Amino acid sequence: MFGKLIAAYVGQKIFSGSNRGGTGALGGVATAAVARRGAKPLALLLAAGYGLKMLNDYRTRQRTAA
Repeated sequence: MFGKLIAAYVGQKIFSGSNRGGTGALGGVATAAVARRGAKPLALLLAAGYGLKMLNDYRTRQRTAA
């Protein structure tokens, strides 16, 4: 519950220039919901990308050493 209130407050501050009333609060809550649901897939994607980079660096070092 406190998370939604904090997200609404932050969203209201971010979207304060829109002059549409509760748009900022709704935007903050929606952003928090999307971030909550998308955190695990995003972390998995970042970890896979980092692993591929490390593999590419390893292969590059092996080619230059040989």
